[in-house]
Amino acid sequence: MTTATPTAGASTATYLRRNIKCISWWHRRNDPAGSLRSDAQSTSMKLSGSNRTPGERHTTGAVDDVPVHQSPRGQLFSRDLVDNVFGAIITTDLARIVLEGLVKSGTVNLDNVERPHKRRKCDGASGSNLFAASITNAFDVARARACIRSPPLEKQPGDVREEKSWRWPTFPRKPVDEYLLVDFLNLVMEECICIALPHLHNHTQLFRFAAPTNKHHAFPLSYEADDQDLRPDVVLLPITSFNDKGDKKGTRCGTVNEKYLNFTAIRLIGESKSKYHADGVTQAIRYMRGTKRAQPWLRYVLGLAISYHKISFIRGDPAGTEYTDLNLNTSGGSLEFVQLLLGLGLLHDKELLTNPNTDLVEKEVKVKASAIREPLTSRSRATSHASTEPRASTSSCSTPLSSLSRSIQRSPFSNNYSRSSSERNYLVPSSRVLRSSNASTSPKKRSYDQIDDGHPFVRPLAAVSQPESSTIEVTMRARIPAKVYGYDIEGIISNACSIRGRNTLVYAVRKPGKLKAFLALKLSWQLARRTGIEKEVYDLIKGKSINVLASDDVLQGRFSSTRDSTLEKIRGFTKEQYTSLGLEERILNASAVDLKRPVRFFWSIHDFVMGVRGALLGHQWLVGQGFLHRDISENNIVLALRPTEPQRGYLIDFDMAVHYKEDGGAQGDQATLEARIEAIRQEIKKGVEEQKLDHDKCAERRTGTTPYMSLNVLTGGHIHCPADDVESFLYVLLLFPFSYRHSLEREELILADERGFAHIIASGRPVHLAQWPAFLLAFSEGTFSSIEGAKRNMFARPLKFLRDAHRELMMRFANKELITAYNVLLFDALAKFITVPDEQGQAQHRSATHDELVGALDEWLKEYLSDEYLEKLSDYNKCPFKDAQGRYMV
Repeated sequence: MTTATPTAGASTATYLRRNIKCISWWHRRNDPAGSLRSDAQSTSMKLSGSNRTPGERHTTGAVDDVPVHQSPRGQLFSRDLVDNVFGAIITTDLARIVLEGLVKSGTVNLDNVERPHKRRKCDGASGSNLFAASITNAFDVARARACIRSPPLEKQPGDVREEKSWRWPTFPRKPVDEYLLVDFLNLVMEECICIALPHLHNHTQLFRFAAPTNKHHAFPLSYEADDQDLRPDVVLLPITSFNDKGDKKGTRCGTVNEKYLNFTAIRLIGESKSKYHADGVTQAIRYMRGTKRAQPWLRYVLGLAISYHKISFIRGDPAGTEYTDLNLNTSGGSLEFVQLLLGLGLLHDKELLTNPNTDLVEKEVKVKASAIREPLTSRSRATSHASTEPRASTSSCSTPLSSLSRSIQRSPFSNNYSRSSSERNYLVPSSRVLRSSNASTSPKKRSYDQIDDGHPFVRPLAAVSQPESSTIEVTMRARIPAKVYGYDIEGIISNACSIRGRNTLVYAVRKPGKLKAFLALKLSWQLARRTGIEKEVYDLIKGKSINVLASDDVLQGRFSSTRDSTLEKIRGFTKEQYTSLGLEERILNASAVDLKRPVRFFWSIHDFVMGVRGALLGHQWLVGQGFLHRDISENNIVLALRPTEPQRGYLIDFDMAVHYKEDGGAQGDQATLEARIEAIRQEIKKGVEEQKLDHDKCAERRTGTTPYMSLNVLTGGHIHCPADDVESFLYVLLLFPFSYRHSLEREELILADERGFAHIIASGRPVHLAQWPAFLLAFSEGTFSSIEGAKRNMFARPLKFLRDAHRELMMRFANKELITAYNVLLFDALAKFITVPDEQGQAQHRSATHDELVGALDEWLKEYLSDEYLEKLSDYNKCPFKDAQGRYMV
């Protein structure tokens, strides 16, 4: 077989077909039954770990569990993965030429099979039979398990016997030190590139490996909202991030420019382990998720897990992860390792990773950081290296911003002008505020409620005990999206990107030719079988002035010819292949709607209630037109930009919408509604056991965001009905006051409006967000069964629940009268979903209609939005817009 010659501009990820005999399911080490788990829903925030509801916990545990929940039906072991990713440019033929050069130079040695205690003499004697046979064996093994681009191979993987006599003398011995490992990878990569470049056109080295400056603190700009402690061992950075000057031993890598040590600059991320290689794979996946969070425009992310003479290469995309092992002691593994290094060092982002419709720029970003004193440890490092300089521990700073930290010791703003030799400064972005009051000795304990003061919508927190620290502004060199599908990007409104799932990303973009007119542009990886429904909804509501937002025609026209598929475009499977494997295909979907205000930018409780009412009316209209939303949550409701708009609230996001045929029962009387629901439940009950073994069917039937799921949806085996969405609106009302401490100030709301409500990089979570109390966290944490039990208990004892809610809210809010009024609304709304209590004082859950819940909202607004009532209140409204009489509108 002769491999195809690459052409200019060839895509490295799209092939006619994959080598299906080299692919199998990968079952995680601690999850043997993972492929049968039925509760791994990509739509559930509890399991996604991304863009969680404001009141849910933001902790490391929630994110650490993500790879486990995302594993079912989403991971493959693919022996052809390296060739699939890089093979269109770095062909197997080219990798063979490079491997021959490495053997001749002694970078890799071949053991004598007949006399293992002696090394083969590889001094360039190309006529040696042993030398030629070993190279040929490496080539045959790599071809046998590579992607199939031309005629099928004569030999299949089982027919090729792989040599296991290869040795890489400079590979670090146990324990695998990350700095020595980076030296090894860089030196081998540079030698490979030097041999390969004469055979390639228009390519030059673009990336190098580096080890983080500081093993003990996370990379900046890793998780914006979650702020997880991510400390990788190995990263791949642009060559521009390295200093020109190398070290004494001749490597050309040099040291890293510390501005680039952040997650927006990373192309690949890795973890090294001296033993327990599977743990390294799990950790690498966690870091890959951090990369996707910081670079949500990536089509997929790459990772490495490295142990002694074994490297696992991982690719993660919205359909899951693919994984392969490269054993450097074997012939095929050595050749694939060469192909991997060449691809990582040479290929441009647009040949490899990024959405081609997104233009990126490098930009200097200001980040608030604190210099925190901490005792020096024996494992501390003085500088960040991608080279082989001596790495003795010193008392100098060892942070990504060491020069700034040293200058802070002499700063007149520092309380600690002099430091002892047993102490050093750490610069920690101020979104990483320490949870412990002993800030100088507990750097790993971080608060996820107390976020930085660099956000223009965030006011500084009251006294956080940090007696040994001072705050400065630090500059990072970050990669920022500038344009998407031709629109100028103002910023990111919402980022729910993980590895697997819909990966919903919402940009604030400017309309062409209109300086101050914004659109909300949403990118989402939809299941292929569902991609047409959202467009049908947009076509239906186009041009209508209703409480549902329609898509922009211009974007639909631009997007139609650039469809991206996880399995056909990224993984290179044919439809027959991924159907036989049972894989989940996802298509990148784009839509643009007029920008509206996210709920977190509400200016009064009345503003929020009117917004929910508007969205509820929009949902009712949509049901009447034959569509069911199935994912009602606070994140899918938006508010009017101005109080003068005819609609004060809108329903958005139709990713999970389905066609729904109304037969008259859904909006009829209560007895008819409940009889219909019970009939459906009995019909589905017969097939529940079979459905438990079919993840896709269960995922289709149980949709929504966990805290807002209705009881019937939580039980499983139930067809989603309009009544379930109406119940989700009830949870929106119940959870809202516990998610916020107060509204933003007028000045902050004006700034947000001018920026299109875009999130500011490295700003963290705004401090007006609050964590739910324990009795409400039960609505989002645990199993579906436990969540159902918590909600059913609320319906059984509504008065106790409302008393607990009122007590909690009175401690949170200063305006006691308004909170008492809102508790009246909660009582009236909850009453629509319960029956009359029995003799034991316990009520039962029942379904409610749109009209019943809208009626409760109307009655409350009529009484508590009246001029007579509002005159009694003070400081309840932060609306920045005035009416004709000069009064602030509500």
